[in-house]
Amino acid sequence: MKKLILMLAIAGFITSSYAQNLMVSDVPAAVTKAFKKTHSRIDSVQWSKVDDSYKASYDVKKRSMSYTYNTSGKLLRTEKEITLADLPTSVLSYVNENHHGGPIQKSLKVTTSAGKSSYTVKLKDMDLAFDSKGTFVK
Repeated sequence: MKKLILMLAIAGFITSSYAQNLMVSDVPAAVTKAFKKTHSRIDSVQWSKVDDSYKASYDVKKRSMSYTYNTSGKLLRTEKEITLADLPTSVLSYVNENHHGGPIQKSLKVTTSAGKSSYTVKLKDMDLAFDSKGTFVK
């Protein structure tokens, strides 16, 4: 189950670059309503569609955030850009030992609707996934 959740998180991170950008009018009302319910003060939102889900992305204090919903407005996962200091030390150790220190271009904490967390780091030419404890997955 953990691997399935991590694979879904990785898929969301990787496919975000292939997402179809949308106008807010193209997003189902249930999805925009669910987002506005918890993010009423966020005005500048970029919507995209990835497979059958809808992703709301925005920046807060120069850090990216995204919330992914199904078509009925159920939250599937969140992705929050974090600093290197927020990563488990085992993630940094793995990158230093296996990828010559990176450099890490972006680091994300991914949380599913069930509350399961994982981490994704983007290097220059690849993405790496780690479980909630910072153990390398893929």
